Amino acid sequence: MRQTNVSFSRAGVLRGLHYHERGQDDLFACLRGTARVVVLDRETGDTFTEDIGEDNPVAVYIPGFHAHGFEALTDILFCYHVTAEYDPADPDEHTVPWNDPRVASLWSSSSTDPVRAGRRRRVLITGAGGQLGRALEQAFADDDVLALTRADWDVTGPFLNRRREASSTSCCTRLRGPTSTAPRTTRRVRRP
Repeated sequence: MRQTNVSFSRAGVLRGLHYHERGQDDLFACLRGTARVVVLDRETGDTFTEDIGEDNPVAVYIPGFHAHGFEALTDILFCYHVTAEYDPADPDEHTVPWNDPRVASLWSSSSTDPVRAGRRRRVLITGAGGQLGRALEQAFADDDVLALTRADWDVTGPFLNRRREASSTSCCTRLRGPTSTAPRTTRRVRRP
């Protein structure tokens, strides 16, 4: 294995299906919660599905070229090991629709519109008044962003209603950059 990835998904999120033309193999494991893994052999149309996680602590090996994805049956922490490093300059990811007739009946949800990863997210950015906060607002421009400054967090101010709004976000980012442009010094501590 060349790279390990970890993701967190809320119940109902469906990630996939995708495949790798250059034959990257994957090894899926659900570390917390329960996920349904769906695999499609694109040549034969054969399918495989397995619910993995706390009640079935197994890993699923997915040979290269097969389309694969997973659905979070509960909130999950999911780990996948892959045999090729991701190359953003030349990604090897190609999609198969989640509702392709060969796999549509394998998902647990009877919904015609499951929560799909990659859709608009609700993003909370704290420290929005700073340079990094403003950059994050631009980076998440396609999402539903709630950007809060230090003043917004003042519990004596009118923020109480916005705090309720912040509790329903799906992604929370709190970044704190240096407050000075002076170079930082590092002190090395020797242990006896």
